[in-house]
Amino acid sequence: MTVGLEQIEAARAELFVAEGSDWFWWYGDDFVTDSAATFDALFRGRVAQAYRALGLPVPTAVSTPIIAPSKDLANAAAVIVQPRRLIQPLIDGYSRNYYEWAGAGQYRPGSAIGGSMFQGRSAYEQLCFGFSKSELFLRLDPAPGTQIGGEVQVAVARLLGDRREEKTGRVLLGKGGGDLPVIDETGARCGIARTGVLVELALSLTALGLFAGNRISLVVRVLRGDLEIERLPRLGELETVVPDRRFEQAHWQV
Repeated sequence: MTVGLEQIEAARAELFVAEGSDWFWWYGDDFVTDSAATFDALFRGRVAQAYRALGLPVPTAVSTPIIAPSKDLANAAAVIVQPRRLIQPLIDGYSRNYYEWAGAGQYRPGSAIGGSMFQGRSAYEQLCFGFSKSELFLRLDPAPGTQIGGEVQVAVARLLGDRREEKTGRVLLGKGGGDLPVIDETGARCGIARTGVLVELALSLTALGLFAGNRISLVVRVLRGDLEIERLPRLGELETVVPDRRFEQAHWQV
C-alpha cells in the first residue's frame, strides 16, 4: 500500500489537533466535568480521522473511551438495572405491551447541569437488554426528535478472568417491516433487527459464543457514516451474566 504526501499531511494535521487540545486536562485526577465523555470522544475522533486519512482501518481500541466512568458526572448519574427474568419479546420495532420487556435489564444515560461545554442530549434515552434460553435481546428507545437510521454495532465480550473473547454484530437500520440481518466480523449472520418506533435486536447466543453462566460485557454504538452519534453506556461497559438454570428461581417474583 502506497501512501501519498497529501494523505500523510492530512493525518499529521489531525494528530496535531489531538495533541494540541486542552482535553488532556480531563484525563487527570484534578478535574471532573459533565462533558468528560464529549472531550474523550473528540480526542479519539481526531485519532480515528488520522487513520482514515491514511486509508487504514480504525483500530477497535480507538472506539473505546479512555476516561474512567467515575470522571464523568453524567455517567455517574446513569441508571443501571440488571435483568430479573427471562424474556421473549416479539422483534418488530414496537412495544406492544408492558410484559414483553418486563424483567429486562435497563441502562438510562445520566444527565448533569453545568460544566465547561454544552452537553448535547442523548440520541437514545434507554437501552433494554435481556435473555431467553437461546438469545440476547436488545431494545433502543430513541429520544424525542431522534430519527432512526445509520448503523448499530453491538460489541459483546465473554469475560474469562484476565482474558476476553469479543464478537461484534453490525446492522444497517432501514425502514419497513422486514427483518434486518445482524452480521458479525466474518460476514456470518448472528441475529436479526427490526425498526419501528424503537430499534429491537435478537442475537443468537450460540453465534456469539456465549453459554449459560458466562460473565459478559456489552457496548452498543450507533453511527451515521463515520460519526458516532450514541454510545451506550457512555463510558465503560455494561456487565451482566448469561442466565443459567437457577436464574429465574433466584429472581422469582410474585
